[in-house]
Amino acid sequence: MRISNIIIEDAIHKVSDVTGLSKDIIPLIKNVSKIAIIIASLMVILSIWKINITPIIASAGIAGAAVALAAKDTIANFFGRISVFADKPCKIGDFIVIDKADRGEVISIGIRSTRIKTVDDIMITIPNSIIANSKIINESAPTPNIRVRIPVSVAYGSNIDLVL
Repeated sequence: MRISNIIIEDAIHKVSDVTGLSKDIIPLIKNVSKIAIIIASLMVILSIWKINITPIIASAGIAGAAVALAAKDTIANFFGRISVFADKPCKIGDFIVIDKADRGEVISIGIRSTRIKTVDDIMITIPNSIIANSKIINESAPTPNIRVRIPVSVAYGSNIDLVL
């Protein structure tokens, strides 16, 4: 596992320099590789002990399907997080509008959800699956200026010079 962690860190650093991929993904890849190494090691040990692993693999497939059906929303949020990582439509500190409804500053981007603080100091938690499938207007990109629209009404008979 230590060797795989070293290899993963080195590979991510090389790939992130070329592609701009965030280095925040290193812990995720490390955890997935640990689980894969543990499962592969158990299968090798069981086959060395001459234990038939075919029923275990078949039951693992059925259990995996059951877990996938039970946790489909969580899995959708997880893959939404990966797509937010890959696309980078926004980053922490950006001022965004999601589907013309929710507007605010990105406070955190987690595995399950993204938190946005509105101008009214209200914290909104939006699942990453919704963010991955929504239209996002990033008002902080490409320049970090924040725009505020103020509707102004003028009566028909007003003096133009005074209005200006």
